[in-house]
Amino acid sequence: METLDEFRIGIMINDASYTDALYANGNQQCKVFIRVVKTIQADEYSQAEVAPLSPSERESLTVLPYSNELRPPQATGWSCDVEASDKFDEGLWRGTASVGLRGSTATTSEGANTVPEELYRYMRFDGRLAPLQPTTFMACITLDNGKQYTTHFDDGDKGFESSITIAPQRPYALHVSDMAYIGQAAYQDPQGNVTVDMYYWTLPGGLKIVNERFEGGYFRADLEWAYGILDGQWYREGMAVKVDVTTLTLGQIDFRISASYQNVQVPIINSRSMLRGARYAAKTSVTQERWSQDALMYWIITDNYGCESRFVLKANTGDKGNTMELLDG
Repeated sequence: METLDEFRIGIMINDASYTDALYANGNQQCKVFIRVVKTIQADEYSQAEVAPLSPSERESLTVLPYSNELRPPQATGWSCDVEASDKFDEGLWRGTASVGLRGSTATTSEGANTVPEELYRYMRFDGRLAPLQPTTFMACITLDNGKQYTTHFDDGDKGFESSITIAPQRPYALHVSDMAYIGQAAYQDPQGNVTVDMYYWTLPGGLKIVNERFEGGYFRADLEWAYGILDGQWYREGMAVKVDVTTLTLGQIDFRISASYQNVQVPIINSRSMLRGARYAAKTSVTQERWSQDALMYWIITDNYGCESRFVLKANTGDKGNTMELLDG
């Protein structure tokens, strides 16, 4: 006969039952622990012995809304992951650090001289799918003998009572004014035929870019062009340099530039904590490029707390793209 002697759920932040340290962005996770003691008794005359959960029992373990049902449907907008993400930080961003991230210190069973198995699940919430409100959860498991338990359970023989409540927070969005700007004249050839200016917008402390995507531009694997403008004897382009790019050449920027320029290196700063843009200008005598577009390119980043920020990269219309602008999107 298989049964549970202990079944308890808690949050890995201070071994607590409540937290608000989760952004409702559908990316970030809140780590939850479940402590389980399973026993097996051969017959009614035998002594019960502690046994580990089987792989199928571990697989059945999940976190669902607090209910008298043994297996209620998941709450709208919520997900329970088996694996931890290696992309996003836990807790709430507070300028330069996370808050509320002390791990659980309890390691033994309450009321028993037995060390329980401790398993973990990871809760996420997407606030685009449901209203932001505190939601209470319980752990649910199905043993191999078909018996189902929750951490809100009493069948007259066994009783468990523990739950967690997660109050997700509205995700923040960065603005251009939140970032420090640095501009650099990165390259100019001796004849004055080609120039490249680099633009760097540094994210506030504690943040870095995990993912980025673009809308409305012209793209290749390493760059995303916002505009191309022909102005008399000059051809100008403005572009985003993608976060994973570590080296940059004139040939990457303009594959139709004269062969003598193709492999010229353009110095760039490598960092996942900044948006990087490049303004390129070449005289028409050294390039055959004539791609023409002057529109808004949306630059969307997801940071290490899973929050998304939108910006617009565009030509400065006052000087026909000789400088670029980054605006709030």
